[in-house]
This record gives sequence, C-alpha cells and structure tokens, in this order.
Amino acid sequence: MTTDDDPVRYEYISKRLTREIVHQHEAARRRRSSTVGLRAGPVSLTSQSQVPDYDNEYDLARRATSAVVNNTGSLESPGFYITATMKMEVTKVSFHIGFEGTTHQEVAGFFADEVVVGIGRVFVVLMGSITNLIGWRAGDTLQTDRSPSDAAGMYDILDATLADTDAKVDKRHLRRDQKHRNGDRSLDAAHAVAYRHDDHLKDEGPFEFLAVSHHFEIGVTINHTRYDVALLGAPVWVATPPPQPFTG
Repeated sequence: MTTDDDPVRYEYISKRLTREIVHQHEAARRRRSSTVGLRAGPVSLTSQSQVPDYDNEYDLARRATSAVVNNTGSLESPGFYITATMKMEVTKVSFHIGFEGTTHQEVAGFFADEVVVGIGRVFVVLMGSITNLIGWRAGDTLQTDRSPSDAAGMYDILDATLADTDAKVDKRHLRRDQKHRNGDRSLDAAHAVAYRHDDHLKDEGPFEFLAVSHHFEIGVTINHTRYDVALLGAPVWVATPPPQPFTG
C-alpha cells in the first residue's frame, strides 16, 4: 500500500526498534524544550511537534528515520545506522538452538549479494522478528525456509530485535556472543544461512532499508568468497524505494 505523501510500500517495520528510537528521541527533545521554556517562556511552544502515534507503525518508521539521520551512513561511508537500496531476498529462517522454551523460532531474513557500482561486491544480511513483516500472519510461508546450524554472532542481534511474543534468546548463547565478539565468524555464519538451500541468492526488490549495523567489514573473505563490503545487522524498516522522477 502506498500514498501520495509516502509513495513507498513497506515490507517490514520493526515495532520494537522504531518505538525505542522514537522514545529516546522524544525524551531528549522534551529536555531541550524544557530548557528553552525556562529561558524564553512560551517560545518553547513553537518547537513542539505533534505527539507520536505509538500505535501507528508507519508514523514511527518516519519519525525514527528522521531521529537518526545524523547517525545514518551508507555502504560507502557507514554509520551506526546504514541506509541503502539493494536487490534483496526475503526469507524465513528457523532457529532450532539458542532459544528458551522452544526448538523452533522463526525469524525474518533479508539477504543481498550483488556488485554495486562504485563499491564492488556487497554482502548484506539483516535479521529480525518475523512478526514485523507487513501483513504477516502465523502459519504463512515465505519462498524459502532456512535452518542455520551455526548462529554465532546473530544472537545479540536477535535479542535486541525480537518481539515480546517471540521466544527469548538463551542467555548462555547471548553471553557467548558478547564474550567472543568476532565479526568474521559472525559473517561466516550469516553467509552460511544465506546460502543454506540455494546455489545463489535470487534477485528480489529492489528494496531500500534502514538498519542498525552490528558488523560492518571492508575487504573481507567470507567462506572463501571475497567481498568489498559486508554488513550484518538488524532492519529498522525495509520498503520499496520511492519512485524516480520521470526524465523522458
């Protein structure tokens, strides 16, 4: 679904990440407004914006994007957050180890592997709660379903992104990841997940995304494949890119 004022179709919005970003941003903004109000009286009223609608995931996605714009980089110049547009495969990943009380936790995965002009070969893996896929219903199936044998380096991401209704990450696996932080090992595991059942990733999209960067490497070999840039992170949102102006 698109609108005239927001002509993109969202495929994924992290309710947890967008809410946390907006909450933090609003708290800081209120502190600044209070300071202005004390010093300049009613002038602070002009700096107030409409209150966020925390029940509207689209409003939160837009606000979160604006809130982190100064901390957002690109594949060429990364920041804490990264935005880019790539052909991505949308898939379901089933984790059978590392979660409390279950042997089957489904996660949404976005995978990209392509040559980008001006950068070179780029590999991207984004992982988050499957309940954040727009229109997702329990029991739905996606085009692929992978089951990783090694999720090293991904438990930290999942612990920060899964919804309250998802199974909790086993703290033993989380502590292991946090104790032995290793970007190369994490990317090896993510690469194995991406290519678990396919000889190559299928081109989909393209999709634009805003993601939290957990591991970003330049010039790295992953499972015997050389990449100029590799990113492992958590999607804040994934959407179709805005339409380009007609130049004909």
